[in-house]
Amino acid sequence: MDNQSGSHSPLSAGLLSFAGGMLDAYTYVHRGGVFANAQTGNTVKLGIYLAQGKTEDCLLLLIPILSFIFGSIVAVLLGEFSDAHGLKIRHRGVLVMEMITIFIVSLLPYTEAADMVTNSLIPFVCAMQTETFAKFAGQAVSTTLSTGNLCKAAGALCRGIIEKNRKELRSGLFYYALVSLFIVGGFTETFLSGMFGNAAVLFALLPLVLTFAYITVIRIRIDSQTA
Repeated sequence: MDNQSGSHSPLSAGLLSFAGGMLDAYTYVHRGGVFANAQTGNTVKLGIYLAQGKTEDCLLLLIPILSFIFGSIVAVLLGEFSDAHGLKIRHRGVLVMEMITIFIVSLLPYTEAADMVTNSLIPFVCAMQTETFAKFAGQAVSTTLSTGNLCKAAGALCRGIIEKNRKELRSGLFYYALVSLFIVGGFTETFLSGMFGNAAVLFALLPLVLTFAYITVIRIRIDSQTA
């Protein structure tokens, strides 16, 4: 049913990728140079800081890494609970949590303590998005990272060209489109930061609100047809 409810549609994937890029850029530009989503970058920096003996910086990086892990665990538990009780609000519930989190961090000042709070909250909800929205149009997709999408895009396009398979070609273009939207999200957030400062993170609410509205409309349509 989820595949038909809008939660796993290409439109939702695009909107969530755009939001993911915005949040990664926000924490990197405004909150101490850490990534909300790209824990690969954080773990590499952690290794570098360990080698350089920068203990305090290591502790600051552990916050988003551990928060991301915890968010993934909570998302899995939420999914199990939702499936066991036949709930249909799992995806929208995660979106609401993200929106509330964004609003909260937009109010926090630029201080080390506030950065620590932000870098625990945003990676937590981003991990929930990663775990909850993991498949679109029948394909495993990440809306918060680009590494896997780049690899899958290249592989799909290569197979599409060699095998003359249009489905694979469309799949490759789909992955590249999501990577492009992630980049555009990062660019947009950074650009808006120059004009709005910390409040620029509020613009990340727009793609999340649109995703929530789209999923809700599709859900209502399905329910009305089965009533």
